[in-house]
Amino acid sequence: MKIGPYDYNIYANNQINAMKDIDLVPLKTVGEASVLVGDVGKAKDASQIQYNKVRINGQSSVYIPVLKQGGTPTLLLSLMASNRSSRSCSTCPSGW
Repeated sequence: MKIGPYDYNIYANNQINAMKDIDLVPLKTVGEASVLVGDVGKAKDASQIQYNKVRINGQSSVYIPVLKQGGTPTLLLSLMASNRSSRSCSTCPSGW
């Protein structure tokens, strides 16, 4: 929420703060019994950063999508991503 020159993050009580809390989300209630996400599976953050080999102007490059949250200046985020990508070339597959 923006008030004057200030941006405030508003956290509602319907947001989940930790991955383990997803297991407590009810899926279905029958009578007095609720079936929770944790009853049918386990929530975990198992995603990896997806990167792709691409060609820009005929030259091999690596495409890494960057997700931005509100409140972070785009220029600052671009500089941070550029700095990090130059340090992480050792993790790229051979030949990239």
